[in-house]
Amino acid sequence: MPIYLDHNATSPASAEHLAAVFSRLQSAAANPSSPHAAGRTASVALANARKQIAASVEVEPGEVIFVSGGSEANNLATAGVLHGLGKDLAQLHAITTAIEH
Repeated sequence: MPIYLDHNATSPASAEHLAAVFSRLQSAAANPSSPHAAGRTASVALANARKQIAASVEVEPGEVIFVSGGSEANNLATAGVLHGLGKDLAQLHAITTAIEH
């Protein structure tokens, strides 16, 4: 069996995870912002997921933010830290490399 060593990029899904995702896609595969019945079902599923995640890391559900990927998460975290320090983001310069998100 091959050993997977690129977890920085993504991780293979476990059978349990795949079963949970497949089940959710069958029951709530819709835009949770849509007003139709399928959208409302997806919205409830998303709210429940947010509550479960919040409980597991001991925060309020409103503190759980879903993002599209690593770049958005990194930018949000960096901006949040700098804002918390009272820094004016418009006055700051970022130094990064071509291999960063």
